[in-house]
Amino acid sequence: MIGNAPASLAVTAALRSINSKLLQEAIDKELGAMVNLKVWEVTKLEDDHKLIGTTWVFKTKEIPLDDKKEYKACLCTQGFTQTPGVDYKKSCAPTGRLSPMLTSITYAAANNLQFHQLDVKSPFLNSSLTEAVYLSIPQGLNICQKTHCLKPRTAIYGLRQAPLAWYDCLKGWLTSVGFKVCILDPCVFYRSNEQATQIYLHVDNMGVFGKDKISKQFDIKDLGEAILMLGIKIT
Repeated sequence: MIGNAPASLAVTAALRSINSKLLQEAIDKELGAMVNLKVWEVTKLEDDHKLIGTTWVFKTKEIPLDDKKEYKACLCTQGFTQTPGVDYKKSCAPTGRLSPMLTSITYAAANNLQFHQLDVKSPFLNSSLTEAVYLSIPQGLNICQKTHCLKPRTAIYGLRQAPLAWYDCLKGWLTSVGFKVCILDPCVFYRSNEQATQIYLHVDNMGVFGKDKISKQFDIKDLGEAILMLGIKIT
């Protein structure tokens, strides 16, 4: 959906709206990113393939520094049709709580540290799947739906295991470069050295303070010093 539009708004209806050009550009951009990341392989549709449906979800995202809105399209799967033990195992993933974020902001302010907000682009697409999953061809992809399907290599929004796969992926990389997981909150990571750094994670949003720079392991957009995070204005 778009902004406050009803959730039942169909993709075809959205693409006929006054924002159709911007929405189509958002779809093309998202599909392009997925193709570049080799998110899936196209495979022939077999009788024993249990297909999971796909759909597009549209939203607008505020850009704090530019005071503008960005149209985004997200390819989602109908994960509610997945079967436990067949196409997914675990689905519960840690999510950053409000209190650690407020504590991080307070600490940064008290120690005159810059608290930057980082946005990871297409976070789930960076994480690998261990189960065999088959998806129907999404709208916008010029592939015959009757004869072929997609077998994703990485997690996609809507899959039951996607949030946990992304968390495990990021946690694995952070711990490999010296970060530790806070025992009080699994979404807070810290590294205590001459360039002390702390990271607060909320799905694809990070709050970071310290002098150390985040590696280019992931496609990360630095939104600058945090002024709006998770709907909270920071002054």
